This record gives sequence, structure tokens and C-alpha cells, in this order.
Amino acid sequence: MRWGATLKKGAPGRTTQKLMDLVLEEYDSTEMIEQIRQVLMTELGLSSEEISNRYLLNTLNSYLREIRWTPTETIMTGIGQSITEVTPVGVARYIAAVANGGDVLEVQLVDKVLSPDSSVVMEKQPNITSHLDGVDASLSVIRQGHEGRYLRRGRRYRQRILPQLRLHRSGRR
Repeated sequence: MRWGATLKKGAPGRTTQKLMDLVLEEYDSTEMIEQIRQVLMTELGLSSEEISNRYLLNTLNSYLREIRWTPTETIMTGIGQSITEVTPVGVARYIAAVANGGDVLEVQLVDKVLSPDSSVVMEKQPNITSHLDGVDASLSVIRQGHEGRYLRRGRRYRQRILPQLRLHRSGRR
């Protein structure tokens, strides 16, 4: 197959899926490169020469290793580092704010403390720390987006709708 030749219908999708499946497997670097070579030859019909002339193996191996989830990624995500730069608590606050009409609540791990006889010793009430100003009109669009309504539509539709979603951190612009 010459570079740039027409591919069979579905080949790019199948190739992508097979390459992504490799991320889930435990291969050392040499094994991973061989698996990538097999996918490119089988799915895209590329020859060994075409693959090596374009440095595809090392490039794809590097990309696939970068997206592999490791125990280190779990730790980094817990403190808001790495690829997401947001903590799980931050995500929970965002989802709660969308559900509460834009009110950002204080993080609370305990809502009440009970004594051994089950009487309430202390009870905490939700505390609103801020409001996402200027997003009231967009909240229904955000909620629908979370339900996947806009993600299934075409690119032009998303380009028209998504710019309307302007969230401001802690109500500040």
C-alpha cells in the first residue's frame, strides 16, 4: 500500500481501537512495538519498510505509553496533578454546583455526628461559598450536555452551542 492510498471502510476506526486496546495490555517496549507493527500491517496494509521509513513505531509507542494509566497517575490525580489538574473533590463540587443551580457548596465530609445512643451531637448544614455568576442561562445546556444530548449532534451544532458555556471559577471572571 502506498502512503496516502485509499483505505478500506472502517480501517481507521478498527486500527485506532486495536492500538488503544494495546494500552490495556502489559507489554515491554519491544513487545509493544511488535504489536503496533502487526496492527499497522494487518489493518492498514502498510509494509515494514513504510512503517520504519516514517518512524511510526517509536512515535506510536511513545503516544500509547503516555496514555497508559499507572498507579502513579492515580496518586497524581488525587492531588490535582498530572493530566487533569483537578482533584476528585473539585469535580464533585462542580457537579454539585450544576445540580444546585450554580451554588458552589463548601466541602463537608460529615453531615452529622451521633452519640452512642443515636442522638444528634452535631449537625452541619450546607454552606454556599459562592455562585457561578453569569451561568444561570447556561445551566440547562450544561445539564443536557452532561446527559450527552449535544455530544451526539454534528460538529456545526456543537460549535454554535458550546461557546455559550462560559463558567467562571468561584464566580470571578
